[in-house]
Amino acid sequence: MDGMQMFTVLSQEKATSPYFQGVYSRDTLPSLQENMCAIVNSDDSSQPGTHWLALFVNDKRELEFYDSFGQPPVFYNISTTTYLDVLWNSKVFHSFLNNFVMEDYIKVEKIGEGTYGVVYKGKHKKTGRIVALKKIRIENEDEGVPSTALREISTLKELKHANIVGLLDVLMQESRLYLVFEFLSMDLKKYLDSIPNGQFMEKALVKSYLYQILDGILYCHRRRILHRDLKPQNLLIDQKGAIKIADFGLARAFGVPVRVYTHEVVTLWYRAPEVLLGSPRYSTPVDVWSVGCIFAEMANKSPLFRGDSEIDQLYRIFRTLGTPNDDIWPGVTELPDFKTSFPNWKQNSLQVLSTRLGTDGHSLLADMLIYNPGKRISALDALKHEYFDDFDKNSLPTYKA
Repeated sequence: MDGMQMFTVLSQEKATSPYFQGVYSRDTLPSLQENMCAIVNSDDSSQPGTHWLALFVNDKRELEFYDSFGQPPVFYNISTTTYLDVLWNSKVFHSFLNNFVMEDYIKVEKIGEGTYGVVYKGKHKKTGRIVALKKIRIENEDEGVPSTALREISTLKELKHANIVGLLDVLMQESRLYLVFEFLSMDLKKYLDSIPNGQFMEKALVKSYLYQILDGILYCHRRRILHRDLKPQNLLIDQKGAIKIADFGLARAFGVPVRVYTHEVVTLWYRAPEVLLGSPRYSTPVDVWSVGCIFAEMANKSPLFRGDSEIDQLYRIFRTLGTPNDDIWPGVTELPDFKTSFPNWKQNSLQVLSTRLGTDGHSLLADMLIYNPGKRISALDALKHEYFDDFDKNSLPTYKA
């Protein structure tokens, strides 16, 4: 089968397992016989690493799967859907997939209906740890969880950053998939809504939050992971002044649905113009655009572009920034959803909408909202912008939400 060359078999001398006394001599699953085991390095190297995986066929000809630290296996190192499906459909494999099983958690209360399913506040029975349990909707439950989604989720488990909500575990209950995240009680939208009329976020807090968001975005972009669905509801805050990005990568794993559920349309307010215009290829600049919209909203306590349909969203952007053309954005008129009949707005009124940001803040916002994705500022360069010159990076977090 294609892709199996990614596995590196280690000898019994190089990697021993407390679980079995097997024969460590096979590098492909089809050649594994009853009571035989293959030890594979998860980093695809020929030398034993700190993390290895064990595939074992027991006397019932069921495939067992273990790893060196009792941690969930790394799905994305299994390079073919065929083998991933073999593992995923194995009964024994399920019992060793996680440190915990769903029965170890109590659902305390339903706390939301997110983009990808129902969200519960949960509690681990033994440790008492409070978590967020996201029950993922599977479009076709008969087919189960897509293997591509499993690989994507396994990547998310490796993300460790102060400004990204940690994915603690991946659990299965029958045909349902649960993602276990660290729990934060408030999101940025709720916080903005809680600010009394006539009052605004402190400018220092806006700057701190923006820096933290960009830092988390940069961490993931360096790992080629996009969010694609950034919005205030996906930014969670704590009482210590930290802000954390939630649901990173899930848009790629499960897609961005047209509707969250039957009566709620997914917001378009933070969607980049290249996405709205149907570009088949887009990359990290889509997240920077979203952060720019969130930046303006934190300052003004009001969404920057509040469209109620894709065309309305585009028109609101065009009215503010001017209608794009091939001079400022080469190739824009060739995008699938660009229409020559679009009204030709010429003015740029962004500065009027960003007076609370100051000169440097407006400059950064304008760079984040450049039409041409190739010229839009990156998360790295945004963190180096003059807007942050007076910001003490060593004091994060400092402000209470």
